[in-house]
Amino acid sequence: MSRTSEAPLINLRHLRIIIDGANLTISNISLEDQGIYCCSAHTDLDNAADITQVTVLDVPDPPENLHFSERQNRSVRLTWEAGDDHNSNISEYIVEFEGNKEEPGRWEELTTVQGKKTTVILPLAPFVRYQFRVIAVNEVGRSQPSQPSDHHETPPAAPDRNPQNIRVQASQPKEMIIKWEPLKFMEQNGPGLEYRVTWKPQGAPVEWEEETVTNHTLRVMTPAVYAPYDVKVQAINQLGSGPDPQSVTLYSGENYKLVENKKSVGWKNTSQRSELSKIFRTKNLWEWFPP
Repeated sequence: MSRTSEAPLINLRHLRIIIDGANLTISNISLEDQGIYCCSAHTDLDNAADITQVTVLDVPDPPENLHFSERQNRSVRLTWEAGDDHNSNISEYIVEFEGNKEEPGRWEELTTVQGKKTTVILPLAPFVRYQFRVIAVNEVGRSQPSQPSDHHETPPAAPDRNPQNIRVQASQPKEMIIKWEPLKFMEQNGPGLEYRVTWKPQGAPVEWEEETVTNHTLRVMTPAVYAPYDVKVQAINQLGSGPDPQSVTLYSGENYKLVENKKSVGWKNTSQRSELSKIFRTKNLWEWFPP
């Protein structure tokens, strides 16, 4: 048994290589083990030989030479050079980015690219200092990441969206503690993020009340118990305001538990000519407090 390649002849004493009858086993295989292998048999009367090509597959080498072109405020073209695929065609590239100030040093997947392409236009968020890296994938597995690209910084802009999940909490009947999910760093688009909160009694011919806060909660006192209010929350920063927010309906005193000292209390509200009543029960005791 022999091999014809630049590597040395097989050493049968090497622990990686075992010949057992008609079987040749190579453990911990590497790219240096590929080549043309010849198997020959000899007797006193005759001899025979056959050859075969052994190809070793491996994960690709990392892509190289990342560079930018077509720089825009919210996009950039990233191009790279493919590394050696090691006898297994590259099926796709994974483009990752780093730049989220909430999680510095964490690489996140941004997009994937089909294997024959080595360039892509990347959609970007404003007010982010990006770095990119690329990973090649073939049927064996993933390459190591490429070396990071140079930094690419996008300019700030007004917010593109407003907070979601607007809700109310209360610790007393005539109170609204308005809460919402704050925008993540990658959604803020610029410095100086604040939230403009506006509210008014639902259906009332009055002006909207307004307050601007930097956190994601606002306490509002109301004259009525469990009265419906129209509420809006809009994101703003130093570059401008987010889109016009949608109004949501919240109730003063909502989620407030009127149960104290083992007593039950309740209320009735007749605003807007509608009957709203709530009765709370504790240890089979009932009490009623009219408005």
